[in-house]
Amino acid sequence: MSQSTCRQCGTCCKKGGPALHLEDAPLLAEGGIPLSALFTIREGEPVFENIRGEVTEAAGDIIKIRGKSNAPTCMFFDEDKSRCGIYDIRPVECRKLECWNPMELLAMYDKRRLTRRELIGDRRGLWELVADHQQTCDYGKLSRHVRMSRRGEEEASTGEVLRMVRYDFEFRNVVVEKTGLDPGLLPYLFGMPLLETVR
Repeated sequence: MSQSTCRQCGTCCKKGGPALHLEDAPLLAEGGIPLSALFTIREGEPVFENIRGEVTEAAGDIIKIRGKSNAPTCMFFDEDKSRCGIYDIRPVECRKLECWNPMELLAMYDKRRLTRRELIGDRRGLWELVADHQQTCDYGKLSRHVRMSRRGEEEASTGEVLRMVRYDFEFRNVVVEKTGLDPGLLPYLFGMPLLETVR
């Protein structure tokens, strides 16, 4: 007998939180999903695409719901009850996913993704901080230096990787110290720390 309804097994929720799309912006604006529940995969960052089953470089921002402490399981998934804690306001990817028939999700998966620029808008000073960090900690540049360093081509490349990692670390601390920003917003605004992703 073929499946035609959700069995609430939680398999999809345990593979990671959904990426957000333009249709999800109201969920954030209305506070249903707090910004501190998000993280950003930045342009050029290596990412494992569940749908395609391969590692690729992000073509642009992919804003996702965070996992639970060092696990990919969506932070809103209640494992004891095997149910979603925000089911009534779940993002569009969750609403479109039918594991027995993934065609609707596949059709929209990498389209109309929400970006930090769209969420931040023209908030004075904030976008400038994000843009500065993006340029200085560019994944394209980081990837080139990592590859060169691994091949032993240039000693300077190892130094540049370390400089970028240090800059990213210090930048985050200074932003929190000088602006009073909630540290829980850092993964959303600036992506995951390079110290973690460079590995």
